[in-house]
Amino acid sequence: MKKKTSLGKKSGKDRERGFTLIEMAMVMVIVGIVVSTIMTVMPSVIKTGKLKEARANLEKYENALKGFAIINLRLPFADSNGDGVEDAGFTGTLPFRTLGLSNGNDVWGNPVKYAVYPDLAVPPAPFDKATLTAKIQALPTSFNPGIVYTTTATPCTAAVGANSPHQACVIASGGPRDLDGVNSFFDLCTGTAGTGFNAENTIQSLNYDDLVRAVSISEFSLITCGP
Repeated sequence: MKKKTSLGKKSGKDRERGFTLIEMAMVMVIVGIVVSTIMTVMPSVIKTGKLKEARANLEKYENALKGFAIINLRLPFADSNGDGVEDAGFTGTLPFRTLGLSNGNDVWGNPVKYAVYPDLAVPPAPFDKATLTAKIQALPTSFNPGIVYTTTATPCTAAVGANSPHQACVIASGGPRDLDGVNSFFDLCTGTAGTGFNAENTIQSLNYDDLVRAVSISEFSLITCGP
């Protein structure tokens, strides 16, 4: 006679098959959570890495400018036609060929903006540190919106001497996006055609994601006229 099984009870094979399906379902849920977490976090990780690379890139350009200044006792003029060679102007793009660099773009492939203090782009005559020191000491102390500066004011129109120091030179990347919707990738004051830049390492608006680095006049004096 065949042995009868109690009603409502599963055989060993049925119980084994049921546990396997439950385990598979749990694995699928866990995998879904992991994938969802990665998809959520990954864009932020990529953006952070890109910004870190962009800042390092600007630091490299700044160091090239300082090296040029030490040798030539001046800073280069700006590149006004995109060929990478300095021209005669004080605002434009980075003269990367004059600096001995292979390119002057940021990590997003856009040209880096550059502006220089006019008097500091001209070599001292006679060509010596003492003459350059005297030249720097004779620079005007009053604010002039026509000379390169950085400002903590959001629009350039609000720049005054109290919030906008003049700089020896400034370089800027427009960042990953054009957040203010005008002037290409550059935002707010940095996006204007003039000599003003928003101050570096300052989040001044939700419509701003530019990266800025400046060489102050005192730092320029130290590296060119120091011992």
